[in-house]
Amino acid sequence: MDVHREQLVLRAADKATGLERGSLLRVPNNRLGAEQAITWLRQLAAGTDGVGYDRLIGGLEATGLLWLPFHVYLTESAALQPFHLQLVCFNPKLIADFKKGVVLADDKDDDRDAWGIVERVRFGRLPQSCVPGAFWQGLRRLTRYRFHLAR
Repeated sequence: MDVHREQLVLRAADKATGLERGSLLRVPNNRLGAEQAITWLRQLAAGTDGVGYDRLIGGLEATGLLWLPFHVYLTESAALQPFHLQLVCFNPKLIADFKKGVVLADDKDDDRDAWGIVERVRFGRLPQSCVPGAFWQGLRRLTRYRFHLAR
């Protein structure tokens, strides 16, 4: 999942085979787009071609604060609970370096960025994601803002 200010770009692959599942999805980065993404993920996981999944592992780049609302919306979605969704947040530098290492580093565009995230999740050895709750997120922002003002 590549999260931008205006849109979300989602791609999926079977972890065992590496084959892309479904087609690329581009939706607006808003509540309606997040709902469309959840529907798309449910359809992929349920499988319309006889291949279904009971576990979903998703990756997204933690760029600024753009990723956080989408991350929270996905993790709190009751529709995705049966698929035991695990989300991994990547530092964008990790994805960029990974793409260089596996010759995926063509010209930068959203479709290739999303595929780079898919491949990084497929590769494994995923970093531990720690996303603080709403209270700690708010405290973090206030502290950083106070630090900024004090400087």
